[in-house]
Amino acid sequence: MRKNKIFAAIAVAIMVAPAALNSLPTNNVKADTVGTAIKLTPTYDANGEAAGSRALAAGSKWKLGKKITVDNIEYYQVATNTYVAASDLTDITDTTATTTTTTDDASKNVGKTMTVKTTTTLVDNNAAAINATLPAGSKWKVGKTMTVNGISYYQVATNEWVKASDMTDEATTTTTTNNTYKTPMPGDGLVATLTKAQRVYNPETNSYGSTLPVGSAWKINKLVVNKYGSFWGQVATNQYVWITDTTLNSGLNLKDNSEYVADFATHINK
Repeated sequence: MRKNKIFAAIAVAIMVAPAALNSLPTNNVKADTVGTAIKLTPTYDANGEAAGSRALAAGSKWKLGKKITVDNIEYYQVATNTYVAASDLTDITDTTATTTTTTDDASKNVGKTMTVKTTTTLVDNNAAAINATLPAGSKWKVGKTMTVNGISYYQVATNEWVKASDMTDEATTTTTTNNTYKTPMPGDGLVATLTKAQRVYNPETNSYGSTLPVGSAWKINKLVVNKYGSFWGQVATNQYVWITDTTLNSGLNLKDNSEYVADFATHINK
């Protein structure tokens, strides 16, 4: 008789298992901010993309983390890089969060090419600062938008975001003095726009670094030419782009305005 009960219990467990595998465990944590899943609810990552087959069980209660907005859809965080649409939750108790309403609709700039107003630090999908910056004056095509803790961000690359307040869609203006045109020069208005995505070269380590996207524009602080006649432009400290794969906003003579370094970028470590 005891053996029959054990076999019956195993059979029930096997029947229940498939449903359990497709849902996250119930989170019964008491907190100031909790919500209840209305139904078997799909989950998403910080980009608003479906997070595989993981789901919240119907009726389960969850401690809610930060609230983000992606493509005008609000999400609550329920685990690391795991979010659920606010519309799929009910009985949300939120006594600590505050909502700030502004007249700046960041989503209207999706798809536009924006200009960085001042050198700014990038953040990841969770709005945490990363070890990368965008230089003032560089141009970036805006992908998605997200709002974290009332701050709007533009996506400029995979897992890389910049504060919307640090960007502008105003066209770059050319300053003239006494109606005399001033030729952009290295360190004085020269800008290179990438015609291909390319990795920056670091002469200190003699190796390539991060990849800059096609269409992005960068101020050139210095030009260098090597013994093979290959020109490189400095866009940041120890970061250079290959001028051949860019267009410049100036018709200056490259040879006359470049520093000659014979072996510069001639044998780059792979």
